Amino acid sequence: ESGEDGQLVLFHFDDSMDSTGGLNPTTIPEGTTYSPGKFANGLDLSAVNSRVEYENFDKFNPFEGTVEMWLTFQEADYGGNPFFRYQHSDVRFSLDLDIDSEGLELYLYDYVASDGDSAELRDYNFDSGESYHVVFTYSDMEEFAYVYINGLKEGAGDYSFLQHSGLGTLEIGNENVIIDELRIYSRKLSNEEIGYIYLRDKPFFDNEIYFDGALETGENLVLAVDSESVNSVVYD
Repeated sequence: ESGEDGQLVLFHFDDSMDSTGGLNPTTIPEGTTYSPGKFANGLDLSAVNSRVEYENFDKFNPFEGTVEMWLTFQEADYGGNPFFRYQHSDVRFSLDLDIDSEGLELYLYDYVASDGDSAELRDYNFDSGESYHVVFTYSDMEEFAYVYINGLKEGAGDYSFLQHSGLGTLEIGNENVIIDELRIYSRKLSNEEIGYIYLRDKPFFDNEIYFDGALETGENLVLAVDSESVNSVVYD
């Protein structure tokens, strides 16, 4: 189930692994912390040599979707470990988002066929201590995936998903990056939507209201809000 905008799940990582939908991790490695990211805190596994795991994860559409987040790089040596992995052990399939000294990569791998597709972003310099808006979109129907950095499409490649049934395992985290405001969608976001998310420069709320339509001259849009459930947040 997703919202009207196709969002399946949102992780803030401010001080916990809490998310929309009340998902509970199967494994949180000892030493997991939450350090300053883009907005508040983000997921920090710099003291951990593993990832947070969600078994039987049902908030991911491997046929078409978007993975969107802010990454803050802690050091120039990025390593080569995935910071996002959706893996289905029954058919030995995995979708990895990796980072190494040459750039970013979305890698779809079929272990049975020993074959894979990738959408790569190479020769891109990420500065230590800086935060970057990183987005991957993919479509099995279009057989293509794209990589966006700070609102701009910077890389592309093939994407072809291996059919399977059942749920896989989601793994999140990398010892070299802090992950903040991770969102997963069941559809491809457009160039305009990705640009807007980058430029708005503030986090999304769990109950954010979406309006997708047009008002005619003289029409009014009325929002009824329960005042007891409203929290005020100010961003500089």
